[in-house]
Amino acid sequence: MFEPVLCCKETDSAPHAKHALESRNFDVTCVVNDDGDIVGQIERKALNQGLVAEYVKDIEEEHKIDENTSLVHLLQILETTESKYVTRDSQIVGIVSRSDLNKPIPRTYLFGVISLIELHVNFWINYYYPNDTWLQTLNKDRQTKVNETIKLRRGSSDYLAMVECAQLCDKKEILRKTPKFLARFRFSKTNFKIFLEKLEIVRNEIAHSQSSITGRLNWEHITRTISKAKEFVGLSDDVIEAESKKKAKDFDTTVLVPVTII
Repeated sequence: MFEPVLCCKETDSAPHAKHALESRNFDVTCVVNDDGDIVGQIERKALNQGLVAEYVKDIEEEHKIDENTSLVHLLQILETTESKYVTRDSQIVGIVSRSDLNKPIPRTYLFGVISLIELHVNFWINYYYPNDTWLQTLNKDRQTKVNETIKLRRGSSDYLAMVECAQLCDKKEILRKTPKFLARFRFSKTNFKIFLEKLEIVRNEIAHSQSSITGRLNWEHITRTISKAKEFVGLSDDVIEAESKKKAKDFDTTVLVPVTII
């Protein structure tokens, strides 16, 4: 998802280089020598008269990340800086910035995390309210809305669960009224409400924004929300797996087992 670095030469005019950076809205860029090797970087705000060579600064290791850095880690790194140089075998091969979050791969990743949250939320609603008894926890207007939605979406299909036709705001209210769920995942009513509301904002921006999903959201909002989402999914996975093993304990000789295919 990173971009190639647009470099200037040591022998270039500093005012010309500054104009080039301004026209592309770049704060920094790399500098190459006559052999095409990167020798450092320049900052747009520092450029004045003379040649680019007079303004070259070393590129510290803290300004670089390896190309194999995970997207999750990258989101955390970009929380404190606008961009990083990307290296391959210790050589700079590109640059990645916050704006790259708008590309298809990171957008798909973020939407995937949010979709996982909804799957887990649906599971716990059905867990605590079997046979769709959760519907009675909603007010009459929201019950009507859910019933209208399920009629429109289900059609002739018997496989669409009713909980899938509830809005995220409905699911938030259902689980906020479920003390056992809140205790199990160490949420207060307020914290769970804030978490799902922020998650919904991120989801809406990803789904409806045509250009920049960071235009209306600050970076911390995105990174902290996605980090909390991953934490919840991980814990929920562990709890579900533990519950499944406990229930299957008395059926060790009859449960299905994986077979390795060579």
